[in-house]
Amino acid sequence: MPTPLSAIAVRRALAAAAAAAAAAEAEKAKTASPVANMDIEVEQAVTSEAVAAQSPKTPASKKRRAIDTLAETPIYSTPTPTAEDEEPAYLSPVDPADEESIEEVAVVEADSPDSPKAKRRKESSSGTNENVPPRVKLMQELKRHAEVNEDNSALSPDGKSRVVGLRRGETLPVQGEVRVGLLRGGASLLGHELRSKGGFEWYDVYAPGTGSLPVLECLGSGKGAAGKVEDLPASLRQLLEKIPAGSFDAVVAITVENIGSGVQHVDKVCPLFRGIWQDPIAAIEEDTPTVNIPDTWKEAVAPIVHPSTNDRPVVVLCGPKAAGKSMLSRYLVNSLLNACDTAAYLDADPGQPEFTPAGLLSLQGLTKPIFGPPFVHNTGEELVKAHFLGATSPKDDPGHYLDCVANLVSVHSNAPSIATAPLVINTPGWTKGTGLELLESVIGLSNATHVIFLGDRFESEITRIVPSNVGLFTVETAHELVSQNSKMSAADNRTLGMISYFHSLGGSKWDFSTSLVGWAPWVVDYTGPEAGVDALTVLGDEIMPDEVGLAVNGTVVGVVLLDAAEGQGLTQAVVRAQDGLPVLPTGGAPLDPQTSQCVGLAIIRGIDTAKQQLQLLTPIEPSILEDAVTNNQKVLLVRGQLELPVWLMLDGDKDGVAGQKWGEVPYLSVEENSSFGKAWRPRRNVMRRIQIRYLVRVRWGVCVSHGLPGGPLTEPPDDDAATLKGGKSSINKQIAGQSPYFQAFAMPADKYSVILPTYNERRNLPIITWLLAKTFNDNGINWELIIVDDNSPDGTQEVAKQLEKVYGSDKILLKPRAGKLGLGTAYIHGLQYCTGNFVIIMDADFSHHPKYIPKFIQLQKAKKLDIVTGTRYAGDGGVYGWDLKRKTISRGANLLCRIVLAPGVSDVTGSFRLYKKEVLKKIISETKSKGYVFQMEMMVRARANKFTIGEVPIAFVDRLYGESKLGSDEIIQYLKGVWTLFTTV
Repeated sequence: MPTPLSAIAVRRALAAAAAAAAAAEAEKAKTASPVANMDIEVEQAVTSEAVAAQSPKTPASKKRRAIDTLAETPIYSTPTPTAEDEEPAYLSPVDPADEESIEEVAVVEADSPDSPKAKRRKESSSGTNENVPPRVKLMQELKRHAEVNEDNSALSPDGKSRVVGLRRGETLPVQGEVRVGLLRGGASLLGHELRSKGGFEWYDVYAPGTGSLPVLECLGSGKGAAGKVEDLPASLRQLLEKIPAGSFDAVVAITVENIGSGVQHVDKVCPLFRGIWQDPIAAIEEDTPTVNIPDTWKEAVAPIVHPSTNDRPVVVLCGPKAAGKSMLSRYLVNSLLNACDTAAYLDADPGQPEFTPAGLLSLQGLTKPIFGPPFVHNTGEELVKAHFLGATSPKDDPGHYLDCVANLVSVHSNAPSIATAPLVINTPGWTKGTGLELLESVIGLSNATHVIFLGDRFESEITRIVPSNVGLFTVETAHELVSQNSKMSAADNRTLGMISYFHSLGGSKWDFSTSLVGWAPWVVDYTGPEAGVDALTVLGDEIMPDEVGLAVNGTVVGVVLLDAAEGQGLTQAVVRAQDGLPVLPTGGAPLDPQTSQCVGLAIIRGIDTAKQQLQLLTPIEPSILEDAVTNNQKVLLVRGQLELPVWLMLDGDKDGVAGQKWGEVPYLSVEENSSFGKAWRPRRNVMRRIQIRYLVRVRWGVCVSHGLPGGPLTEPPDDDAATLKGGKSSINKQIAGQSPYFQAFAMPADKYSVILPTYNERRNLPIITWLLAKTFNDNGINWELIIVDDNSPDGTQEVAKQLEKVYGSDKILLKPRAGKLGLGTAYIHGLQYCTGNFVIIMDADFSHHPKYIPKFIQLQKAKKLDIVTGTRYAGDGGVYGWDLKRKTISRGANLLCRIVLAPGVSDVTGSFRLYKKEVLKKIISETKSKGYVFQMEMMVRARANKFTIGEVPIAFVDRLYGESKLGSDEIIQYLKGVWTLFTTV
């Protein structure tokens, strides 16, 4: 709809006012004096050895080995720049309209005003925040910072350490990579009170320019836990003697000595992150944002840290994107560690996790405070258990997401090391529609004692979903902590996290001296008695076993361990592809979180089909996989939706990768871009069966079976000599147009999967199942029934299990969920188990009689329709069992929708439909509504996608057992839904 003229006028007026305010503040800033800060000479960090640190720390198992050996030599080394080298062009991603879109990297000149980095700086410098301009708000905040000078500080002779005296209420910003310790009095950092247990203690602090800088805060002379002076290092005792004992409430030490983690050199691999590290506490500019914890946060956290009862706190943090949940979670954990030795942290946000790379859900047992962004502690050093979701959002499989969360909650309750520890649960920034339903389920299944919501409770439905016995705190968002330093988008943070993860050496050490392309991989057998990988599988897509090698090669995979008891049946389920790869055909369904766990990520760098070996790059400790083998656990590599960042495919060579020209680099296409020069896009190599095109060129020295640049590090066989001249090798003959799959392929007979959502349908379920079976069998229709039960308390699941035994597990499949999660998520949950190419959705309460299904199928086949829906309001259709009021409401609702939205069907709220499976997946992925609006939006989305729809008149009968749920709230939600769809679709 066009924007009203009045709205445009208001926006222009607001924009003009904001611009005037910004100009005035800019004029003021010209005469403002800079804030004094500390100067510390920065020691050049020493990088650790690259490949030596990867060597196995435990001997190979005698029974079989999980990891065989390192490949002999890296295939490429990044050239060391000389002093005469010119400043290289840097690489920067083109900002996509949707951060989930295809990743693209462009080459631009460092000084180009059109570079995305320059644009972001320009945009961030011209913005305003709330009613107070950012610079004014920032200067008000900086007045509290201590001015470091000779009167309150002492610097070591080598310039690497300084002690600073602070008075109560004063703060000191920290930047860069430093170590901080408390010498006298009391001080805190991000909510954690610094202390010394059994002697002086250093705290490692990472404060890059990717976020607001943390600040040390003086708590007062009587609130400290400093160690004894005689316990201090001699160098610090000498500096402390220069600070008058009674002049300051606290004295802290800051040093850069003995730090050499290597994390500051991330820009060598990804120049996008150049400049995020500044000299420690040196020349902090006045427009640099610092962390200022809002009072509402402190008020919410205080009763959780010091509860009035002995109950273990379980705190769920929630709020929209960029509201400050990550900062709040760090502040809460740090505060909890003031009162207890361990705090449990359940990371339920797969898009922006705190302690793992993206795509994982994890449970951590934290004993140390959090003094840094996620990319400096994402290797899970305090990991208890994790699950591989394989995506950055739960939207594609909310049922599995909740199963994973429920399992981690259960582990927290039963793990001896953390069972009594308070639990903090960080949730995704998805607080509407299905996201709200997921949040409600997380609150319920975790038995939360407190919920902290960042935002305005009047603008959300948070009060509706939080039980009355749960403490609800609504606190202000901290957008200024995010927006004032908006160099990094969510996608940038995920990229940085992935790069940091794969370059990690463990123990807070990183090696960025060589690009990942030049690292020697682990070589793992996938056949034989010493196989280190038991199976490979792909989530979300059903892929033929012979094509799994193409789907997983050169990709990021989850390394998943399957429990020994569950693994006994794995051997029988695994099938061997033609290249020998062991494939677990799951139809795209995930593994059961009760019997599996993820221990980290790996990159499948290449597949040597001749030697039956995988080449893997991973920071996972070899001892973890060796222990898995010893305990008879099965090792699986699972491919999800996670993409390998382009930066990990590059080595700094502008002309190609690993000596190969751009046109010959596998999985990377190079295109000309008029604005930014060359653009690199990763090729997606997960292909559906009928989309596969065998056009892969196999070149020795690049790849043998489509791996990352370098391929197997062995000599080619004699019959591959033609490969060096561009010919096809014998290895490639079979896959180049000679696939047995295509020769034998024939379209299978149609199969119809019925998804039946249930809740308290114990009495209805046996009868509706019998009617379905009779209808399908009498008409010779291939069928299956997927029962999705939302934890019905009336025994519905017990009845379903009996039906499985009666009809067989090939016909009846029970797939329960943790609680009531909504109709849309029930369909999504059921879809992942459907093996048919058509899906039928219907109610279990006899409102929809199965006798109409053959008519649905007949109409679909005759007209080749995408969707067939039952209608109560056309032909001889009708409604029985409703009173006049409800009939009037239903007809009125449909009439309103048909007039306003023109969906092209007469019955938009009906839920008896037949879909092509792929069509249903497409529509459901776009649908955001819930409740009675859900079915209507499905039809509106179908029309928008130009899917063909047919109607079959049906007789709708009111439910036989149970009660209808239609009320005034549902009517209001329906009207809101119509308006939302009218304005958005």
